[in-house]
Amino acid sequence: MSKLGNEKLILDHPIAFTTLAGQSIPAKLQEVRLFADGDSRRCTLRLELDSTAFLTIVEGEWFGLHPAANEGLTVSSFDLDLPVELHILLRKGIAELLLQEATSGEDIIRALLGSSTDEANVKLNISENWLATDIKQEMNLPEELADEGKLKHGFRTQWAEASGSSAAASAIVKGAMHETVDQLLNGWNWSFLREDSELLSVKFSGDSGQWTVLIATDEDKSLCLIYSIYPVMVPEARRSDAMDWMTEVNYNLPIGCFEMDLTDGELRFRSGIDVEQDRLSTELLSNLLTTNMAVMDMYFAELAQLTEQG
Repeated sequence: MSKLGNEKLILDHPIAFTTLAGQSIPAKLQEVRLFADGDSRRCTLRLELDSTAFLTIVEGEWFGLHPAANEGLTVSSFDLDLPVELHILLRKGIAELLLQEATSGEDIIRALLGSSTDEANVKLNISENWLATDIKQEMNLPEELADEGKLKHGFRTQWAEASGSSAAASAIVKGAMHETVDQLLNGWNWSFLREDSELLSVKFSGDSGQWTVLIATDEDKSLCLIYSIYPVMVPEARRSDAMDWMTEVNYNLPIGCFEMDLTDGELRFRSGIDVEQDRLSTELLSNLLTTNMAVMDMYFAELAQLTEQG
């Protein structure tokens, strides 16, 4: 028997899944990933959906999207004029059976398209053979940011735990907010330094540089704040330029803002969420944190120029 290894295939191929009610759900297959860890085998797909397919899945609770799995998911948070990205995981029992034979991503693609002879007689294009783990959508950025990168928002289901994340990556935590923060970062296997019950710091390396991220929680005010701290102070001679730059950039940011301490030139990007009469879930925290870091990474090179001594 061939040994299954880790593999990732990128493509853009039309595909259709069939629900147990006989409905056809069209999509574009954009990624196939195979994972092997000892005796454990997993397969995930990334699909692109139009609004009709997305609504069919949510309303029909297909791909395992029953109420317990999609608690907190709101269709209104997605722009139905834009494509939706769906990540799905092959159910464990089927993966253990099928991936002994399908040892490559191409084998999976052939099985999905119905052009392979499957000895296990498993139809991979049946929706309920898969579990939805993540639903994402690219955010519209201002025109001047369009070439700087991409930002996505989305939702993670309880099935994400089975795809390699810990329970902290998907569960809604009802306890103290700092416990939610710790559980998420531990689930990501991130090292962090907790200063006290309301503040911790993380060293983060993005594509453009490395900086410190602070996560602050205030239980009394039901606030969670994220700060990405630029590692170099703005020289006093450049602080006026920095204020002009922040005014221009902040005006176009869809979320969060840059701010500077005029006394020492510390510059940071701040974003936050108010969960009064609600609860901080790891999904909300994950979206808040990753968006914050993506914005800092996007502007890191500009900040490097801004902090140079003139």
